[in-house]
Amino acid sequence: MTTTSSLSPSTSLGIACESYLRIKKRGALTWSTKFLVLRGSQLVWFNSKLDAEWRRGALDIDCLQHGQLTTVRNELSLAMVTEDGKQYIARAFSRGDLARWITALQRLALKREGKLSAIRASEVPASSPDGQQPLEKNSTKPGRRQVSFHGSVMVRMIPTVDDDQISELFYTRKDMEKFSAQASSIFCRTEDAVSCAFLSLRGPATICRKEVA
Repeated sequence: MTTTSSLSPSTSLGIACESYLRIKKRGALTWSTKFLVLRGSQLVWFNSKLDAEWRRGALDIDCLQHGQLTTVRNELSLAMVTEDGKQYIARAFSRGDLARWITALQRLALKREGKLSAIRASEVPASSPDGQQPLEKNSTKPGRRQVSFHGSVMVRMIPTVDDDQISELFYTRKDMEKFSAQASSIFCRTEDAVSCAFLSLRGPATICRKEVA
């Protein structure tokens, strides 16, 4: 852990997930209970929820590279890896908290993949099929790329669409509202999946108790 630090009021925005977690470094024997806040890709450590609400006494700030759901000794856990190579195993105190962390980590992974795809696309040079760079470049629009065709090129004309075919080719407003409702239910589906996984691992007759670090 690094030395105690304080956060500015602006950092209270953009919280993806926060809760108490029992956490330890991978391979360690002892667990500690901390209040962790995931803000963007920053994993901020606090001793208590009150410290997090008042944005005081941040114990450590890690930059999270990725995280995923895993099973450690038949216990559903979170495996998290920071950009500097530190590996953590964490356990939530409730199925709801675990589902929220899974959803937040999945969204973080999607954002990172989108940024990497954009970087890869920007690094690909615009070149001709023979590997030579184009001779002319548009100085007024540096982000624009030129495409040249060689040999015989087949061009397919796009026919016009009749009025009675519009409903078959395009989504209506009701369809878009339906898709939006389905997308907003990702958290509910994740929580249901976590609940089923808990029941399958623990069994219906097993009594869950909170462990003290």
